[in-house]
Amino acid sequence: MQCFSTCFVLSICNVHKKITMFCFTLFIFICYQFSFDCHIRRKHEDDISLFPISVVELIQF
Repeated sequence: MQCFSTCFVLSICNVHKKITMFCFTLFIFICYQFSFDCHIRRKHEDDISLFPISVVELIQF
């Protein structure tokens, strides 16, 4: 859930065209540690919109 919340926050940053280094770092720091949770969540098409496209590409290692 922590990862989910961070991804949501980052998507809001993206919507407002203000992807700051803070948002990006926060996402990487938390979502990397909870990458399994992210992996499961982005398998659901309903949730994929919560991920900015560029970030989705980044976490698909």
